[in-house]
Parts: sequence; C-alpha cells; structure tokens
Amino acid sequence: MYGNVRSASVYGIEAMLINVEADVSDGLPLFNMVGYLASEVKEAKDRVRTALKNSNFALRPKHITVNLSPADVRKAGTAFDLPIAMACLAASEILPQEKFDNMLIVGELGLDGKVNRISGVLPICIAAKEAGIGTVVVPKGNAKEGAVVSGIDVIGVETLNELIEYILEVRELLPETGGIETELKNAVSVVSEDFSEIAGQEAATLRDRAKQ
Repeated sequence: MYGNVRSASVYGIEAMLINVEADVSDGLPLFNMVGYLASEVKEAKDRVRTALKNSNFALRPKHITVNLSPADVRKAGTAFDLPIAMACLAASEILPQEKFDNMLIVGELGLDGKVNRISGVLPICIAAKEAGIGTVVVPKGNAKEGAVVSGIDVIGVETLNELIEYILEVRELLPETGGIETELKNAVSVVSEDFSEIAGQEAATLRDRAKQ
C-alpha cells in the first residue's frame, strides 16, 4: 500500500515543500530510503522504527520503501522523522491517507517517541501558507514560532502517540495562538518604566515626573 505526507526542508531563509512517500508491500523485510538524502536523513529509518515500537505501533516485517521527492534536491536535517513515520502508518493502513491531504508535518523523533524541536519552522509555515495548506504539525517547542504566521492552523505535538491520536480523532489538539509577537508584547507590558533612581538619566527622570 501507498502513503504520502507533505513535509518541507529549509534552504537558506526559504523552505521547499517535500513529498514523503512510503510503499509497504510483501517481500523480504527491508526499510529502504531514497531521494538524495544526507546521512542524518538516512538514519531516520532507525529512529522511526524504534519510536514506533516504543509507541506501541511497531511496523510489520514488510518491504518498506520511502522516497523524498523531488529526488534531485538534497534533503538534510532531522525534520523528516515525523512525516516518515506518518507516511509508513498510512501505507500500512493504520492511519487514513485522506487525513493528510491538507496537512504538512515536520519534527524529529526521539527513540522513546518524543517529538523534538527543529530549526526553520517559521519559513516552513510561510511556505505551507503560500501553498494553500491549512494545517501544519510541528514540535510543541516550535509551535509559538509557527503561530506567528496567520491564516493557518499550527498544531504542536509532544509525542508520536499524541499525533496518531489526533489523526484518529480520539484526541483534540487546539491550534497554537498568539505566537512570539504576543509573548514579546506581554513581556514589555510588565517591565517597569520608573527611571527615577538611575543616575545620569535626566531625560527619563523628567519624563517620569511629567507623568505624575
């Protein structure tokens, strides 16, 4: 069976959408990955297998082929772990393929199934919005960064199981709101503006007296 999940890779300050395809068929048990991959991407198969096993979704002994396309573009980084896992589960008919039609997924997997932070979430969310994708799934630690981009739903996940349950609609995950800009505004609002006890700040002191 075949599964397809959209992801993205960052090149400089921009991101390019990447299709993560998986085919699961009978034959000699094998996990093969192709698509002009850097070494850390090739290593994803071991992280994905182990993370799925430790999340109680062990892959059956099948012939698994994962392709990251376009194949003529170099893929680097660890952000493909989570979409590879989702594509394999879709190809294994554990997850419904149609759930991924309007979704982009990025995230690094720990062997225990935790979803770790990655870099480049902001340009990835911008690229997703420009492509008309409505939902972007990112590590929980990157969710506020992605939420800076308006017009899309940014869902933060902490574990592989959390995302699987969200896809199966047995867990509700609300889109991240506010983003970094709101946090900065809140931080500024609680900063004291009293400069009266700072030596050499006559202008600021006069301004404070004028307010009183």
